[in-house]
Formats: sequence, C-alpha cells, structure tokens
Amino acid sequence: MDERGGRPSEGGAPWGYRDLTIPLNVREGLTDRRSRGQVEGIIEQQLAAERDRGWEPDEPVDLPTLRRNNRIQFKFGWFHGATYISASIRLRRQRQDEELLGR
Repeated sequence: MDERGGRPSEGGAPWGYRDLTIPLNVREGLTDRRSRGQVEGIIEQQLAAERDRGWEPDEPVDLPTLRRNNRIQFKFGWFHGATYISASIRLRRQRQDEELLGR
C-alpha cells in the first residue's frame, strides 16, 4: 500500500494515499442494471468501513467511471458473459501530525 502523497490539503497538511482492492465476484446478467447495483453496493459497503478510519475516495466510484478508468478487473466466460472480479479504488486521508513526523 502506498500512503505517500504530495498534494497539500486546504489546511496545508499533505494527504496520505493508498489503493484499496475490493473483491467483487459478481456475474453480469443480460443487462447490467442488476449487476451494477450489486457491484456499487459492495463498493459502498467497503468504503463505509474505510470512511470510519478517515479514508475517502480520491476518484469517482460509480461503475461506469471505474470501468472507463480501468479500475475494474473482470473476465469473460465463453457461455456466461463477464464476471466482475475486483475494483481498485484510490483512497486519501489527511495525514495526522504523527504521520508527518514519521512516528
């Protein structure tokens, strides 16, 4: 996990960054309405736990945007279509004084 960052926040303290990989294992149906809801629900559930720790997404986390930005890993099956394997989300949080001092 990479928690180094250089962009300053509004208060002047830099942000810490890391990538979160969220396992999905959701098979896409004939339309992606159902699977989209499942995928976004799993992502939101994981992000809620990260928000409790002070982390927030550093990018949009809706399925179309994640697909467009190559942040979704999926595989295609010959007979059953696509299966969403995982999502990779870039997170950020404002560093605490202890982190800035290297403690």
